[in-house]
Amino acid sequence: MPQKTWVVGEEVLAADFNTYVQNQVVPRFATVAARDAAWPAATAGAGAVSVTTDTSSVWVSTGTVWAAIPAGVVANQLNTGNYQTIAPHTTYQDTGMTLTFTPVAGRRYRFTYVANPYTPGGVQDIGYKLLAGAATLRAWEIGPLTIAVPRSFTMQYSYIPGAIGSTVFKIQVAGSVNTQVYDWANATEPRQFTIEDIGSV
Repeated sequence: MPQKTWVVGEEVLAADFNTYVQNQVVPRFATVAARDAAWPAATAGAGAVSVTTDTSSVWVSTGTVWAAIPAGVVANQLNTGNYQTIAPHTTYQDTGMTLTFTPVAGRRYRFTYVANPYTPGGVQDIGYKLLAGAATLRAWEIGPLTIAVPRSFTMQYSYIPGAIGSTVFKIQVAGSVNTQVYDWANATEPRQFTIEDIGSV
């Protein structure tokens, strides 16, 4: 039962403790193994919730298994800024597309970068790279051939980190042919860089 109104002096019986108190708390365990040994999903029953502190994961019991609950968006950067000049075969940091975040080992993350680039001065390829600090997570990916109208580009990457601390994730860009000014975004078509927690391993 979810709730009971107690009165002063009322005795807490075993049945009340089990249903109103014990079964309404969220117990914490160091690991999944420790939780499963002490409180299997079937014993907990459907709808029970637990936390494992090694991966900062929240779980809900289906009555048969413990299912991890994704945390959703954990970091996001939106940029409506516009022009940036890029020389050929030169790497640039995409202005504003930097996220500082501390991943948790054992969690799964999805990185998504969205841009709507075009080159008013002519046709050109644009490459995109995803970095974690100085390390490359996703190597150069060539977007759609840009022309004088925006072309939507989306890059996604799934990531299961090890034991790392606070990390700067960023997007780099490079052009292929000549020096041009690129349109990247506007008020209705922003660039966006997002990190989502999509559950535990």
